[in-house]
Amino acid sequence: MGLFGPSGPAAEEDVVRGKAILSALGVGTSYVPGAAVKPPESPEAAQAAPGMDGGEPVSDPDSAAERGGRPPGSASPYGDPASGRGGPYGDPASGRGGPYGDPASGSVSHYGAPASGPGAPYGAPASGPGAPYGDPASGPGAPYGDPASGPGAPYGDPASGPGAPPPGPAALPRPGEGRSYLAGSDETRLMGILEMMDNPGVSELLAVRGGFGAMRLLRGLAPFWHVFPRNKPLLGFSDVTALHLARLRATGVGGWHAPNLTAFARLTPDEAGRALNVMKGGDFRPWEFGSGDVLSPGTAEGPLLGGNLTVFSSMAGSNYCPDTEGTIILLEDVNELPYSVDRMLTSLLLRRAFKGVKALVFGEFTDCGDPAEIRAILAECAAAAGIPAVMNAPFGHGERCSPWFYGEKGRLTAGRRGAALEFLWRGPSLDIPDGFPVEMLL
Repeated sequence: MGLFGPSGPAAEEDVVRGKAILSALGVGTSYVPGAAVKPPESPEAAQAAPGMDGGEPVSDPDSAAERGGRPPGSASPYGDPASGRGGPYGDPASGRGGPYGDPASGSVSHYGAPASGPGAPYGAPASGPGAPYGDPASGPGAPYGDPASGPGAPYGDPASGPGAPPPGPAALPRPGEGRSYLAGSDETRLMGILEMMDNPGVSELLAVRGGFGAMRLLRGLAPFWHVFPRNKPLLGFSDVTALHLARLRATGVGGWHAPNLTAFARLTPDEAGRALNVMKGGDFRPWEFGSGDVLSPGTAEGPLLGGNLTVFSSMAGSNYCPDTEGTIILLEDVNELPYSVDRMLTSLLLRRAFKGVKALVFGEFTDCGDPAEIRAILAECAAAAGIPAVMNAPFGHGERCSPWFYGEKGRLTAGRRGAALEFLWRGPSLDIPDGFPVEMLL
């Protein structure tokens, strides 16, 4: 089994614990350290870091503010010169916040001061637009083609700004390089998948963690899906949803929606053992639901699709997502506030992504706010879709992460007394003999 880092970096302690659990279950491990593993953070740093464990980064300033974080794009505290736009007022690094009357202020100095720009005495040479037409210091009033003019400089002059030649490829970083929320550059992560798919000694690929970043690899993987061995499945969930959907759309080959390595670290040994047993062709019992879990009664049958709600809602309707008609869709998420869950489900309804869908099966919505409010949102979505639906299925980012296989056929029977989801066709069994080495490629 090969471990790969398609998304975010994993905490070292989670990797160690996940390896220990797999080892206790008879799966040997060997560890090659790399960029996808980060050292443990202090509690203060972990609390201040944006994003979420195993899910997606904070997606908008409102949710960031409600969670106590800083909006994306303004990581420096206001007042820090490194902020770019938030330097202390009066600091030359501020760009726009110099004290009134300070030459560094630009356009906010005292009206009438020579350094003011538009506020200088009309006609003063330093004024900018107020300078006599034709004065080289004037800016837009300089003779056309004067290098000091800015946009009026000869086209292609380096001092021109928008008229300068575009930077060449050598001036640009590699896509994804240096991103704290990625396990490596897009090229590094893509090559890791290609090498493992081409390695005959690797029988399946297990993701180290989720986070964000798998969607960035889809265009690079598109030409290769058809040459990958069809009997070499991907294992993982959360952001790995993107890889499952894209491969299924391109080739019809599914994968296991199953714990990532870091998720194995959170599971109890018994739960981790049951998950591996299911994927090795062992006991695959139906999922049972109580009467309170039934959102909309009915019976439905079809192939299973879905995964993480954030990723699925971002990909539905694209060329990388399978057709949803005739399917049973399973969805879960983590660290999304109720309004965000509502927005994503509403988006799917507006795009008619549930048209022809046979049923909805909602898993765990971990740390997503008031459970009663989440239940109301899910029930409203089921009513709007007009199809059978249940909630609290045993998969997600919590303590339960029961595996299921993309594209396998399932049957949901939901009534007043409860519900059950039967798995009519099981995914391919994993060939993991005792002591088989798990290689980590990061």
